[in-house]
Formats: sequence, C-alpha cells, structure tokens
Amino acid sequence: MRSSARIARAAMHRLELEQQVSDRTYELAATQPRTRGRQPPPARWRASRDTLTGLANRRYLMQQFPRLIAEHKAERTASPS
Repeated sequence: MRSSARIARAAMHRLELEQQVSDRTYELAATQPRTRGRQPPPARWRASRDTLTGLANRRYLMQQFPRLIAEHKAERTASPS
C-alpha cells in the first residue's frame, strides 16, 4: 500500500509539472512575435540578440559603444550650447 501511495504522489507531481510547463510555454508563445509566413531574421541579427527578449546582447553592445561614443562627441562639437 505504501508503494501505491508513492506512485500516486509521483503521478500527481508529474501532472503538476506538465501543467506548469504547458502554462509557461503558453506564456512564452504569447510574448514572442508572430513569425508565421515571414522569413526569420538574418543570422547576424539573431547572433547579436537575446532569443527570448530580442534585446541586444553584450557582444553587440561592446561592438557598438565606440561608434556611438564617437557620434555623440561629434554631435556635441558640431552644435555648441
């Protein structure tokens, strides 16, 4: 009898975990942009972005900082306040 109770608890736990996975999958699918019928983004864009949020990753930002800083300095010197 003890083993049947353990099996029942394990089965319930499995069902709970499956429900949690299903719920989370639904939540993630709702936040992802719809790509049906569209081409996926180019590999270079995907490599520079976080797959879940679509935000730029650290490597991309570190590559862009020198250019952005130079642009900012050029704008400051071009338009004196």
